[in-house]
Amino acid sequence: MKFDNKIFDVFFSGQIHSYRSYRKDYIDALKTLGGNNVIWTDTIGSQRTRLEYVTTLRRSRIAINFSLSFDMHQLKGRAIEAITCGCLLLETRGGTTADYFVEGEHFQTFSSPDEMLCKIQYFLENHDE
Repeated sequence: MKFDNKIFDVFFSGQIHSYRSYRKDYIDALKTLGGNNVIWTDTIGSQRTRLEYVTTLRRSRIAINFSLSFDMHQLKGRAIEAITCGCLLLETRGGTTADYFVEGEHFQTFSSPDEMLCKIQYFLENHDE
């Protein structure tokens, strides 16, 4: 994975209210990271344009994804977008992404805010991994 042309370390775009409130602990942890990170938690009415979203994702090293939806895990479009844009996809463990891509080869998983932060630090320091 080429990190050379990337200017943002970590990217997240998504909501953290209602049934997505479990994400807040993860987002709070992300906000403690140093580096040049993009963390968008806009509501539906104030989301970024598609062009701004894709342009920023393409320029990011790591994209965070939460596969749990209302009552089940889903293969989210963000997972495919991140892989296509050349980001390292870092996603919550237990999702269906592993039905389509190989964990450890195409994406990595985490199951806690601490594990997520550890993996972010590791992969930012070890680009060749």
